[in-house]
Amino acid sequence: MFHLPKVRVHFGISKCWSVKGRSTAAATDKIAGNVEEFNFSDHVSAFGCKTRWELLRALTVLRLCSSDLLVDNSQTLLRWCKRFGGGPLLRSVLYDQFVGGDSAAEVRHCMRRLASEGIRPMLATTMEEDLGEGGDESVYERNCIRILDCIKIAAAEDIPSPMVQLKLSGLLSADLLVTLGNIYTTSSNKLELVMTLTRCMMGAYTKKIVLTGTALNEKEESCLLLALQRLKRIADEAQTQNVRILVDAEYTYHNPGLSLLTLATVATYNKQFPLFWNTYQCYLKNAEKKLNEELPFVLGPLEAHFGAKIVRGAYMVQEKIYAEKLGIEDPVCKDYATTCKNYNTILSYLLDKASEKGSRCEFIIASHNEDSVRFASRRMAELNINRRNGGVCFGQLYGMGDHITNPLANSGFAVYKSIAIGSLDEVLPYLARRAIENRSVVQGARRERALLRKELRRRFAF
Repeated sequence: MFHLPKVRVHFGISKCWSVKGRSTAAATDKIAGNVEEFNFSDHVSAFGCKTRWELLRALTVLRLCSSDLLVDNSQTLLRWCKRFGGGPLLRSVLYDQFVGGDSAAEVRHCMRRLASEGIRPMLATTMEEDLGEGGDESVYERNCIRILDCIKIAAAEDIPSPMVQLKLSGLLSADLLVTLGNIYTTSSNKLELVMTLTRCMMGAYTKKIVLTGTALNEKEESCLLLALQRLKRIADEAQTQNVRILVDAEYTYHNPGLSLLTLATVATYNKQFPLFWNTYQCYLKNAEKKLNEELPFVLGPLEAHFGAKIVRGAYMVQEKIYAEKLGIEDPVCKDYATTCKNYNTILSYLLDKASEKGSRCEFIIASHNEDSVRFASRRMAELNINRRNGGVCFGQLYGMGDHITNPLANSGFAVYKSIAIGSLDEVLPYLARRAIENRSVVQGARRERALLRKELRRRFAF
């Protein structure tokens, strides 16, 4: 998919940086120390580097994405648009707004531009599946190669601590993930279970994989071993290139299996620093419980470094439908306010742990919520956590949240953009799903749209 030129580029200070009214020295002065109240209403700082076309495109796309009618029918509308010759329009508008590209050259150009603004890359391939959708090992192998290519792209530029997001449902069947998750949640000896998979990953396994008394059938065992070898290839490459791997959380019935595989990887590859990070969805009622189980497990019995991505969550509609269908309790918090309370509780807990454990506990605050960002920055100052390399960083989606991302970067914080990559055909279904799943984020972008309008008026002087 990607062809990588063997060149590394060192980033100096671009003209774009000065547009924001900050110098590198000024940002460096703010790496630690006093609490700073961010101005999330400064449209010049947020959008000073964008062209007029980019401003118009962003405003148009974000307004369209705020419509329930369009979002609810997005997959059908995008499919029809492409079918009747609208591919070039989709590419120049929707695709370019949210996607970094589908070649190494395009993605690296996107990374360079962000780096000139003090923003780091978190690359995300568009691969995942649900129950009953897959099982094709050749597809999983191609997905593995894509992740390996992403790691090489992320490492190709001289940017601090690049990241790659990984959806494990792209490396093995969702059905097998659920089977592994059921074994994990009912296991009376989770440490032995994790270490069994770790040994299998590293090549030390017998003819039958026995997971705490449960033997997989022949097909499941074969598929699991293939998945573990793919995971090992990804971990080896990430370790070589010094690229952190952030394992995405998915549906609740996937997540126990995802945690098991992630912990098995952590046990080997997180000994020196947190190479593999798990994701905690704070819109789930059990998010705090899960974190309170896994963080001590990693720092204690596994004797490893802990890494985490904390998000509010993106599968709310599907989770509610699934719970209603099975007649089980809805796993999602009752409302947004409860989710925010859950998020800030977990955020505060992790900040305390990062202050206490140093490099043994790192995490990314993936949020478009201004209050959470302000709360985190104040708490970091109180705990004297270094803004740039103290193990705590921030992240927003590429194409959104620039009014949050840029003030953070200007103030010396480590901040990332989650950049989707892939072809138009691959990305359109992905974007449609993300629009539905991240409805609250998109609908909550009113301030960003207002700032875009102000910046356009300034540019056109009316």
